[in-house]
Amino acid sequence: MNLGRSTSTVTIASATYGVALKAAMRLAGAFLKGATTRQTVIILKLPPQADERAYEAAAGLLVKRTPNLLGFLVIRADVTRRGLLDVKTLDDALFRGRPLVILWPLGIKVPIHIVAAADRIVDVRSVRPFHLVSAAKEVEGRLLDIGEATRLLEYPLASVFASMRAGRSTELVLKRLQAAHLAPDPLPSVPSLDELQGYGEAREWGLALAEDIRAWESAQIPWSEVDRGILISGPPGSGKTLFASALARTCGVEVVATSVSRWQSAGHLGDMLGAMRKSFQEAAAKKPCILFLDELDSIGDRATFKGDNAQYSSQVVNGLLELVDGFDRLEGVVVVGATNFPEKIDPALLRAGRLDRHIAISLPDAETRLSIGVQNSPLIGIQF
Repeated sequence: MNLGRSTSTVTIASATYGVALKAAMRLAGAFLKGATTRQTVIILKLPPQADERAYEAAAGLLVKRTPNLLGFLVIRADVTRRGLLDVKTLDDALFRGRPLVILWPLGIKVPIHIVAAADRIVDVRSVRPFHLVSAAKEVEGRLLDIGEATRLLEYPLASVFASMRAGRSTELVLKRLQAAHLAPDPLPSVPSLDELQGYGEAREWGLALAEDIRAWESAQIPWSEVDRGILISGPPGSGKTLFASALARTCGVEVVATSVSRWQSAGHLGDMLGAMRKSFQEAAAKKPCILFLDELDSIGDRATFKGDNAQYSSQVVNGLLELVDGFDRLEGVVVVGATNFPEKIDPALLRAGRLDRHIAISLPDAETRLSIGVQNSPLIGIQF
């Protein structure tokens, strides 16, 4: 966390984020008369997949360049290297008695006393075309229309901001983006659940889920009525990863696939928890979506933790529970956990509202393997 971090250079990126932040701050009452002369505390919850440091820099610039906001201190909620929320820095900022704007990344729980201190908690909207139109005009005098901005935002924001160099026409920017993001060779076709044999109860659950998601998308049922979490277990070779891919195809949604080992490879505890949050953020940004979490038993069971690593491991479990519990941010996201050893999973992950349905998948017999074309099919690279 950095107190008052800012830069003096306005870029397309900082101006774009600034437009979104300004709207959220206006909604939170930051522009009201007297807001900077009292201990106003505003929490701005950042959108999924937000570049947290870029938003922090943009907020610092916005406050510095906007007379009505001068006096606000901008800080960003962050975790320490041990994976804990840096509450001390937040409390120190509150103790100073200055008006505060606290940027809150998705996936970090707001402590109760910070909620109590806040005057308003407002969501910052994801970047929209009109944000980019306004920023381009402010920074470069570039006249974008909404249609051009919409086409630009079909690409990742980092690529858009990098390509919008001074002197480049919008047409050239779009051409360069298209060239840089040419679609890769199509992946081997993944079967739908209708085409898979041998999955039994898991297959029936998946077909029912597809119907529920279609009903939710057409506003026939609320998301609370969709079966949002499942644990599938089975020995290596039973087809857990293939099931997740087939489930996504059947539901007509994307799948975000990750694993506990991938999270662990990010680095120390804070990095691992950050990697976990990023996976959930990516799934939330692509909703409706299947979030596939492999090797879930590697998270462990808190009842078995002992020794020096017990606190570390408990924090990992607690972090995952907070992410799975996030109803608002998980609307549209179905979490599919996979494991070879279901008995090693913390029981709290399997409680109601989480991964409360458990289906075991057995190894496919020869007939089943032949029916999905495993022996001579193009499904090379798909794990079974």
